[in-house]
Amino acid sequence: MMEFGVRVGNISTLPVAKAVERMQALVGAAEDMGYASIWVTDHMVFPTETASTYLSTPSGRLTEIDPHSNMFEAVTVLAAFAGMTKRVRLGTNVLVLPYRHPLLLAKMLATLDALSGGRVILGAGVGWLKEEFELFGAATFEQRGALVDEYIKILRLVWSREKPSFEGRWYRFSGFDFAPRPVHTIPIWIGGASEVALRRAAALGDGWHPSHITPHEYAASAASLRSKCADRGRNFDELTLSLSLRVVFRDGVSGDELEFQRPPDAPGYFVGSPSQAVATLRRYEEAGCSHININVTRAGDPPSAETAVEALKVFAREVVQKFA
Repeated sequence: MMEFGVRVGNISTLPVAKAVERMQALVGAAEDMGYASIWVTDHMVFPTETASTYLSTPSGRLTEIDPHSNMFEAVTVLAAFAGMTKRVRLGTNVLVLPYRHPLLLAKMLATLDALSGGRVILGAGVGWLKEEFELFGAATFEQRGALVDEYIKILRLVWSREKPSFEGRWYRFSGFDFAPRPVHTIPIWIGGASEVALRRAAALGDGWHPSHITPHEYAASAASLRSKCADRGRNFDELTLSLSLRVVFRDGVSGDELEFQRPPDAPGYFVGSPSQAVATLRRYEEAGCSHININVTRAGDPPSAETAVEALKVFAREVVQKFA
């Protein structure tokens, strides 16, 4: 059965009070309407000038994020919303692991998991913005893939041992107790759809969590992931296949499915009617996807709490119910 989650928009050009009101409204609606999860993204600063390449846009640039936006820190936001909710799971879409020291990150997530009763999902990414890496003193940008692999090993170790010790390329530690540990094992869903990300998901992930790709691209990547699991002797069915996407409801779009639009300087998104959304999401389901988190809006709506909740109601009534 397909599960649906909600992205709550912790990066916002709205004034602080309005941004908080909108996030709180979405969280409350997700809890009340039966959505499975809420999700936040992870940028803490966005340089006004950057030479970094963003691989998910045709131009290699990302102008969708305003550097002057309010950027609410991801784990802090989830901690606040854990206290507002009883049921929804709390996910990161995706957390750039090297922005926080691995032991601090392990402590933050274990604390959040304990406070929420075991509801955390760690969507994990390597990041792409070199200037942000440098601001936060990450160990290496050029070898961030190997660095993230080390992070994942550290997280699993300290979450499962009372007296962990580790000797890695970038981090070494021993001689302490680590508590609290997570209520349950925190699942780690690997972000990205590159071949490197798929290899990481096959080797180290509990799930795969790409963003903004078409059903055809998703199916091809899922097949590649299955092959990589087989190469490692791993059961592909152990992994949760997930997806993050943006949907804009707009009448008058032709065709049976949502229209995929890929602006030159922003991630791709889908446009169309609720019935077209159902048809498109069925294709992801056929490719093995079992959890989708959505950022849904209606064309022409202002970015208020009221319009955000109304769009979520429409999606729940006219899309989610078709997958019940």
